[in-house]
Amino acid sequence: MWYTALLVGWRNLRRRRGRSMLTGSMFFFGTMFVVVSLGVADGTYDDMIRLATRTWVGDFQVLAENYDKKPSLFKTIDDPDAAAEALRAEVAGIAALAPRIESAALLSRDNATVGGSLLGIDLHREFRVTSFEKQLSEGAWWKPGTSWDDTEIAPIVLGSGLAKRLDAGLGERLAVITAAADGSTAADWFEVVGILDSGNDELDRTIACTPIAIAGEFLELGTRVHRLVGRMAARRSLAGGVNLPIQDGALSVMPWQELMPELDRAIAADREGLSLFVMIILLVVLLGCSNTMMMAILERIREIGVLQAIGTTPGHIIAFTLAEVSWLAVIGVLAGTLVGMGLNLLIGASGIPLGDESFTYGGMVLDHLSARNSLTSALIYPLAIAVSGILAGLVPAYKATRLSPVDAIRGASA
Repeated sequence: MWYTALLVGWRNLRRRRGRSMLTGSMFFFGTMFVVVSLGVADGTYDDMIRLATRTWVGDFQVLAENYDKKPSLFKTIDDPDAAAEALRAEVAGIAALAPRIESAALLSRDNATVGGSLLGIDLHREFRVTSFEKQLSEGAWWKPGTSWDDTEIAPIVLGSGLAKRLDAGLGERLAVITAAADGSTAADWFEVVGILDSGNDELDRTIACTPIAIAGEFLELGTRVHRLVGRMAARRSLAGGVNLPIQDGALSVMPWQELMPELDRAIAADREGLSLFVMIILLVVLLGCSNTMMMAILERIREIGVLQAIGTTPGHIIAFTLAEVSWLAVIGVLAGTLVGMGLNLLIGASGIPLGDESFTYGGMVLDHLSARNSLTSALIYPLAIAVSGILAGLVPAYKATRLSPVDAIRGASA
């Protein structure tokens, strides 16, 4: 039955080519618009996440138990190399890991004393995870691997807001005072070698970076660290709930969604709005298809009456009608999906220039909109459009079967 129905449906397409092209164009443009809209949205979300994670947070972080809720100098990762090895064995797709040491500290210059956060970083690893390398507005980073043996005075890079609060410039000497892990007071002189502008005002008001080897010795931590900040391979994600029981108190692995819940909620809310927009497109296609198929049935009402008179069952009549709309849906949706995917590839390669709306954040420039294809944009929504269009043909097809053969041959309205 369905083979015959498909042949009849294909014949009907050619009988009213203008109407067929109109209905097919609804499927085509509706699908293409949805695929491109979702592709640009996904590309924009990727750019937002990339800017946020590459500036400071990373794609995920490894932390000691409860460190994210109550940071403490004594909550450390005792063997960061072992933790990194265990994590790589547990999670696939890790591109880089960078250790960090953190401590609250008082920084003093002349009569100015302010509170800040002393951060010990390994430049060689940090640059592979974040955009720190591009965030200096003045000066230069120290040589990677610098320790007390390599310098007479420890180098320090201040956040732009912290430098302003201390009225400190390049070459200035600061006194840094904090508590060490052995219970003593750590105090020493540091020389400002750079000013960091991350684009995050809150971070720039407090951050003070120094070599991780110097920070470890200054705070009496040795090789212990407080965080491992990681970056995943392109477009991979890391689920939460991973624990590494390699020391007393399991180490928690937190993805960026838990570290930046505000951004995650904002993207989720925007996706909900986009889904509503797509539902409206589906409704327009459904109504347009239903109206077009109703017109097609009205034009062939006498033909349907003849089919009923010679014994054609209502099921066959419905099948003939659905076959016609199925051809239109498959051709229109397939063409729209392919063209939409092609446009997404083109936009992803060249981008849509933002012009005066471009901006720089954390040393990274966002001057164009990107796009990418995904399973949702290239398969799920196009399939939903096709199915919705086919189902829309059920109503006029069913109405056509409600007429008696005599009334249909006389041309009575369905």
